[in-house]
Amino acid sequence: MARVAAITGEAPPELADAADCPDEYLELWLWWQELATSRGGNGFGPNPLTYSEIAAWAALTHRAPTPAETALLTHIDAVFLSVHLKSPKETDHGKPDADSRRH
Repeated sequence: MARVAAITGEAPPELADAADCPDEYLELWLWWQELATSRGGNGFGPNPLTYSEIAAWAALTHRAPTPAETALLTHIDAVFLSVHLKSPKETDHGKPDADSRRH
């Protein structure tokens, strides 16, 4: 969760009560963190991780993720992006309350 906060600037409220990463998935979580630090952007936010980027990372780091691990990496990334890219209205951040709109 600290990593998500470091990347996005704040911890998503959805993760506030999240449990620590299970030991079985820790290596995969650390892999995703490595990949996420080198992701590109397009001016509107971060780009999703691509299979090409995962393959290049695997070759450079001498890692060999299985097809299932690759699918999990892309799923983790999709969840990260869905939380990161929510509009303020969707997350209730900065949303004016009903009373302030009546003035």
